[in-house]
Amino acid sequence: MTEEILAGQATPVQEAVIEAENGATAPTTPAPAAAPAPRRLRLDELKAGEVMPGVVKNIAQFGAFIDIGAEQDGLVHISELSENRVRRVEDVVKTGQDVEVTILEVDRSRKRISLSMKPRYDVYDKVDEESANEEELLSPMQLAFQRAEEKRESQNNAAKDREKSRKEQEDLLDRTLRQHRTQK
Repeated sequence: MTEEILAGQATPVQEAVIEAENGATAPTTPAPAAAPAPRRLRLDELKAGEVMPGVVKNIAQFGAFIDIGAEQDGLVHISELSENRVRRVEDVVKTGQDVEVTILEVDRSRKRISLSMKPRYDVYDKVDEESANEEELLSPMQLAFQRAEEKRESQNNAAKDREKSRKEQEDLLDRTLRQHRTQK
């Protein structure tokens, strides 16, 4: 093999083996310096109502643990995963998924962070001063009623669209059958 090295035909691996057999030491290159880990937020820096990005770290039967960049992962209870009823946590989130969460509560004594993935219409809505002056502020009950009406209206519109599509399909079928009958 030493002849192959001299002839320039040896692979780098073969060269390393020959050098090791001869007792030569391979030149070492310094390992690249690892980037410093980003600073983790302390619990006293977190405030209820803040909306933060996070990553699902673990899933349990009762909820999902989310890394929001704090010294402690937060928990989204199964009841806070969606506005709709959730039977299994896996139906809503997967491990490693990026999510947006709202901080509900920070319990510093027990080192726990309660999170929610539900849209927060009630407690944490931020109202612009301009819009507050222009419009009357609605109570939480009025907001809930307004949203329910909007949801019902969108469901009615969807039903009307389905009915319209069904009628168009029936009309197309009728015309096709009539045309087929006249050709015979």
